[in-house]
Amino acid sequence: MSGGARRTGPGPELPAWLGAISDAELERVCGPGAVQRGREYARTGRVLSLACADRGQMVLAEVRGSGEQTYSTMVTRADGPREGMWLSRCNCPVGVNCKHAVALVLHGRAGMVAGGRSWSEVLGEVVPVAPPARPGQPQGSLGLGIIVEQRPRSRLDHTPIETVLLVPRKESRVGTWITTITWPEIVGPVALGGIRPAHVSAAAALLRLASSSTTSGTSSVLAGSVPSRAVELARLGPGVWGELAAARRAGVRLQGPNPAEPVELGDPVDIVCEVRRAGDGGARARFVVAGAGAAGTVVPIGDPVHGVLLHEPDGSTIAPTCTPVPCWVGELLAVGTTLEIPPEEVRDFVRDYLPGLRTLVDVHDIDGVVRVEEAEPEAPAEVVGPYVHLRFAAADGVAGVDVVASVAYRQGDDLMRFAPHTGWDAIRDYLVEADLLDRLDLLDAIPGLTRRDRSGRRLLAHRTTIAGPALIEVLMRVLPELRLHGDIIVEESGPLPAFEEAGGEAEVEITPLDEVRDWLSLRVTITVDGQEVPFADVFAALVQGAEIMVLPSGLWFSLDQPALRRLVELIEESREIRDPDRSDVLRLHRHRVGDITELMDLSVSDPAVTRWLAAVAALRELSAGDEESGAALPVPAGVQAELRPYQRAGYAWLSHLLDADLGGILADDMGLGKTLQTLTAVLRLKEEGRLDRPVLVVAPTSVLSAWTGEAARFTPSLTVVAVPVTARKANQPLAERIAGADVVVTSYAVARIDAGEFAAQEWSLLVLDEAQFVKNPQSKTHQVLRDLSARSVLAITGTPMENSLMDLWSILALTAPGLFPRADEFAQTYRRPIESGDRVTLQRLRRRVRPLMLRRTKAVVAAELPEKQVQVVSVPMTAAHERIYQQHLQRERQRVLRLLDEDPDHNRVAILASLTTLRQMALHPGLVDPDYLERTAAAKTDALVDHVRELAAEGHRALVFSTFTRFLRMVQDRLHGEGLDTAYLDGSTTDRETVVRDFREGEVPVFLISLKAGGFGLTLTEADYVFVLDPWWNPAAEEQAIDRVHRIGQDKTVFVYRFVSAETIEEKVIALQEHKREMFTKVVDQGGSLTGTISAVEIRALLE
Repeated sequence: MSGGARRTGPGPELPAWLGAISDAELERVCGPGAVQRGREYARTGRVLSLACADRGQMVLAEVRGSGEQTYSTMVTRADGPREGMWLSRCNCPVGVNCKHAVALVLHGRAGMVAGGRSWSEVLGEVVPVAPPARPGQPQGSLGLGIIVEQRPRSRLDHTPIETVLLVPRKESRVGTWITTITWPEIVGPVALGGIRPAHVSAAAALLRLASSSTTSGTSSVLAGSVPSRAVELARLGPGVWGELAAARRAGVRLQGPNPAEPVELGDPVDIVCEVRRAGDGGARARFVVAGAGAAGTVVPIGDPVHGVLLHEPDGSTIAPTCTPVPCWVGELLAVGTTLEIPPEEVRDFVRDYLPGLRTLVDVHDIDGVVRVEEAEPEAPAEVVGPYVHLRFAAADGVAGVDVVASVAYRQGDDLMRFAPHTGWDAIRDYLVEADLLDRLDLLDAIPGLTRRDRSGRRLLAHRTTIAGPALIEVLMRVLPELRLHGDIIVEESGPLPAFEEAGGEAEVEITPLDEVRDWLSLRVTITVDGQEVPFADVFAALVQGAEIMVLPSGLWFSLDQPALRRLVELIEESREIRDPDRSDVLRLHRHRVGDITELMDLSVSDPAVTRWLAAVAALRELSAGDEESGAALPVPAGVQAELRPYQRAGYAWLSHLLDADLGGILADDMGLGKTLQTLTAVLRLKEEGRLDRPVLVVAPTSVLSAWTGEAARFTPSLTVVAVPVTARKANQPLAERIAGADVVVTSYAVARIDAGEFAAQEWSLLVLDEAQFVKNPQSKTHQVLRDLSARSVLAITGTPMENSLMDLWSILALTAPGLFPRADEFAQTYRRPIESGDRVTLQRLRRRVRPLMLRRTKAVVAAELPEKQVQVVSVPMTAAHERIYQQHLQRERQRVLRLLDEDPDHNRVAILASLTTLRQMALHPGLVDPDYLERTAAAKTDALVDHVRELAAEGHRALVFSTFTRFLRMVQDRLHGEGLDTAYLDGSTTDRETVVRDFREGEVPVFLISLKAGGFGLTLTEADYVFVLDPWWNPAAEEQAIDRVHRIGQDKTVFVYRFVSAETIEEKVIALQEHKREMFTKVVDQGGSLTGTISAVEIRALLE
């Protein structure tokens, strides 16, 4: 088959994912049984309506069930690991994955643009395909016999009445009709076959009506001497007419008692009451089928009557009625009863009975007897309306007002009131009433008086009671407008309460109590027009979101005032701030410095509180970018460095943080000197005699040497002790190892393993470097750090938030545990609204966090930075790596020294080979011997991943250079494993230009380049970070590589990191580089240049 199908009728634009749900997917989710029944529902038109919602993510439908019940069904697209996942819901008893959901999908698919699907695929979803005929078996027709028998009226009433029955008949092979066949022989497990499939389907549809009409199944509606032989047509309900029409279209024949006598299926007929004038001046009334001949007979069908069987001289016709009529009308119609009305009773008949008959059937006044007898009614007074009537009265037992609402009409002097939306009266115009209510938006201002139905129409409640602040709004503003409205009638029953608005704003006085520990207590006093208002009452009103407050005296005031607005925000953000024992006191944790300083100017007498508040105020100024505040704080005399202005501001912020015993986050970009700022703040404590306990710095293993190195360089007066291994490995307790230390530096791993020993110490400050490593609050390390005893906790990280806002919460849980105590409350109050685009909540979070987090980016402080910063990073090897390196070092040292003694020039190649071996061993022993690949990790790779992950999160890009391509490949595999994309270039790259262009035009954060391949012919100013993984004794080679980034066109500061394996030949190579640079400086004016050659003396220096 070929050809496409397209939507031809109007309907909603359905989403493509609905059409992609396959039959196999339907069976997998809903089961074969539900799919089979759902397909039948779709085919028979039980899907009544279809609509889209949630921007195409949801499809809704109304689906008629097996009875007359209509179900609301929904199919929703769902995110999941599989493409095209979907969920269904229905208010049917099954609830999910039901036949109604299947019908929705199939109906929707059939109505969508086929997009290349064949006509058979589209129709196959909603139209059953006729089953193939049995080979060699002829297909006969089905006949339905329409016969009349005398049957009892009901089980309790045995009065015989004519009953129309439906019996099956089958056409024989010779064209005659078999009249003894039963329904089970046509439809069911014992069916004989030999009947056209479409006819069998029609019979099955009729029997389904029989099943749904009773609770006891199909057999209970089968009648006759043989129960499965005949079906009472009346019991199939009005739905039988649609199924009979479908059967006729399929070719099923309707027959009389004699199969040779056809029965026609007619159009709907009207049963009417004919009224004629009698010869004696009276009247005659009878019920007839409009248009039927007088010579025929009528058999009514159903209770109420929904069809008739007409026997006329020219044949029989079965037809539905246009509207059902009562059973007694059908009985009078069947027997042809004529009602004789004497002349003196005609007026009674017309006046008292005819109006009721007209509500049931049309009355045909054949010769005007009705018109003559109907008196001309008196013209009633004009009805005016509708109106909305509102009666206001003081409420009983409540300080409020009752409002009773009704719909009213005026007729003359009478005011007629009716309950809204209920009852019936001829005087009312319900459409006009609905339109009136939809126009009266003012009614919504009365609390509880209105609501909306599903269609959005306004509904009016009969009664509501108004009390509290809402009553002020109604009486002062709404009631005057109601009185003036032309469509509203206001009735005031008795005097209403009187109120007075306050003349001035509320005065709020907040006084700190003389206590600053973990919590700061604030006493709140509120007065309005000289009357003191209990803070507990104001607190309750604010929590409930009230707009005004009413005092017992009748004085009322607005809660929307500047003095109260901040209280509202505090209460909305956290409900725990109210002191449980003192109703007029707020309690804020000391970490909520932003809230405390924003409340208002505080008048304090206690010196300790004064100092604390001064430090808090300074924090706010510095975190807001006021560097002048930082300049006012002197730098300790022992600092051997010139702090840039932004570094002085950071040092001042840290100092004020420590002065207030608060924790925070220093979140400056990488390379801005976070370590130096922290060490300067610690040195200030020591020089002021306040460093009575040591500072504990916990950092990744790869940066421990950076702390000890920078402390020795910039703050040499600080006694720094490194704790790189556990107490068990050191064979010495922690307390003995750190005795006399000002600063203790250890790794996260050691802190976790020796948790007990670290917890036993008292610390003045806990510093968490690269704090993103402990962002998981469920991790053992996070829990260990949380249990340490320190006055303040400082987190240092350039990426305080990597994946979600919960990363920030995890770090604040360590540094400022009182700011957001519970993760679930933080997620509900901040994370979900902010991730949904709520900018107001985002600003509120920034305000809360700002005093405790300082972040400066390179873009902000670029004017203070040199255009290129170079830093040598010492990276300690793992213990296993160090053992392997030392073994090879001794062997290669002896070999090289021997070769130097013999003939340095002749043995130069062998000497350089040994030096290369040591350089490779410093990177990873696996570069020399593959057996070492599984025995140890590369510490430089770990350090690189830490740096790259942070800078990539900040939108920076980096070049990574190494002399050894095999090590570059190892690094590339590790970065890919961490989810970081890379570009790669070495001497074997064939399409060099394409690789470079892809990096420059793409967004890959890391470009791995061999030192030789990247030393020339490249311009890569898109990157602003350079990592040199292994130093080369010729510094010119490195400088050329660095200049790929640091050249004309670069608009960002370039940061260069040279990784050096601690206590290896690489440290000697760095020293050799510095020697060569000094020589270059001396001879450059005479045309000197940096040379790549290395002398025998320099080689010996490398091995000393």
